[in-house]
Amino acid sequence: MKTVYFFGGNHPANEAIIKNPPPGYHIISNVPITVFENVNRVREYDFKKKLEKKFLDICFRILAEPRSIIITKPCDGIHTIGGAFPLNGIPHVIEVEYASSFFGFYDEWNEHPAMVRALIHRLSNPLCKQIIAYSEASRRTLINSLPVDTRSFLSRKCTTIWPAVPERILKYHANPGTHDTLKVLFVGNHFFDKGGRELVYAIDKIHRKLDVQLDLVTKAPPHHAEYFENFKRVWSQKEFIHFHKDVDRDYLFSELYSKADLFVFPTYMDMVPYSILEAMGVGLPIVASDCFALPDMIEENVTGKIIHAPITSFPHEGLRTKATLLRYRESVVNEKLFSGVVEALSVAIQNLLESTGDLKRIGSNCRKVAEEGKFSLLRRNSALKEVYDGAF
Repeated sequence: MKTVYFFGGNHPANEAIIKNPPPGYHIISNVPITVFENVNRVREYDFKKKLEKKFLDICFRILAEPRSIIITKPCDGIHTIGGAFPLNGIPHVIEVEYASSFFGFYDEWNEHPAMVRALIHRLSNPLCKQIIAYSEASRRTLINSLPVDTRSFLSRKCTTIWPAVPERILKYHANPGTHDTLKVLFVGNHFFDKGGRELVYAIDKIHRKLDVQLDLVTKAPPHHAEYFENFKRVWSQKEFIHFHKDVDRDYLFSELYSKADLFVFPTYMDMVPYSILEAMGVGLPIVASDCFALPDMIEENVTGKIIHAPITSFPHEGLRTKATLLRYRESVVNEKLFSGVVEALSVAIQNLLESTGDLKRIGSNCRKVAEEGKFSLLRRNSALKEVYDGAF
């Protein structure tokens, strides 16, 4: 039995690795298991770690170095999340969602030759055994972010392993198409960036024809806070629109995910949204945008429906810059750009809600993908064991 030190945060994807490691491996971690079990511990842990990470990211940026850590626990290998490089002289694998993860999501890193050189140096270190990308979109953006003459070695060193749905989620079961009032669910912060406004408008149209209810577990970042509060004040007056904030995880799954008929996530900014996997885990059909990795996550008419996002914060193979992010933020508050999204959502959602057979069939397919397919613990552990065996 070999010991792997897992360095990560309280993201639910990490729970699947810590609690259910690949056969033949024992996981020790900086993340206490309790942070996955109690929402208050999650907030406490998250707040402290975010402050610490922000400070360190600034320091590494000044030094033009990728994120780095020192592990003091004895182990046979190290597995990090978020592009952090161990400095211990121990074999390691590094998991990333996006190219700028290595520099704390500093989007201008690849415009600084010193940062590019530092990253190539770390990636080419013989102790860096494997780069694990969350998705094929993540893998492409990482490879395309570096100079052409480095892409061949990086493509050999970088593999894709999808996150897995934890066993804790699989104990919940939705029954889409069985409710008198059809329930649509949206879960995600950054309300406007994730298409929440357009979903509200679409449900308002559908409600004129169907008995439908929309539950939104959401909030907004500081730069959208006033806009969001005004929007919520108006739309909360509708009896079929329900806003929720900071709900307990047990309530989220037992009362919202499990009692919904459809999960909708028309995001413009996500990379590999974990709420999609959570919805699939309980057996909900999905309607989502074509942002970043979502077309690889959802199979049209099999596990859900895909609509087009007219803007995204990930242009040109996902390589985001400060300038493109600024243009995106200026555009996302302009409602006139999104009339097509409202119409596409209205059609996709209504067609599914009017077909109990499709809701049940697609929901069942989603559950199967989470239990046995590419988002299953079995599939992830098989791929992760192969990586660990080769690295450690």
